[in-house]
Amino acid sequence: RFAERYHLSVIDNQDPQAKHYAEWKAEQEYRPTIRNEIRRDIDVVLKQSHSLNNFWELLRLRGYEIKFNEKRKYAAIRPPNGKRFIRMKSLGEEYTPRELVKRLEAARQ
Repeated sequence: RFAERYHLSVIDNQDPQAKHYAEWKAEQEYRPTIRNEIRRDIDVVLKQSHSLNNFWELLRLRGYEIKFNEKRKYAAIRPPNGKRFIRMKSLGEEYTPRELVKRLEAARQ
């Protein structure tokens, strides 16, 4: 590796729980963040859903756009009036499609 050859330090992968500075700052000032609003909506819709397909449909009815299929590496979501898609994994590990399925199954029991 280049860094090893020239005796440079290597920065390991960033902490997956790390937040962008703007998001951290908004939380410190008790201002809402787009990611927190998305998490809240997902939690509400998840309680109303009986399957993952039903979950996606209910989110779409709320105005969300979703990019998710077996060809995509990451699921992404754009909130109503949002400018860009946000990867669901960036919302936290419990908001990945795999974890959402686990949460749906746990709610049924």
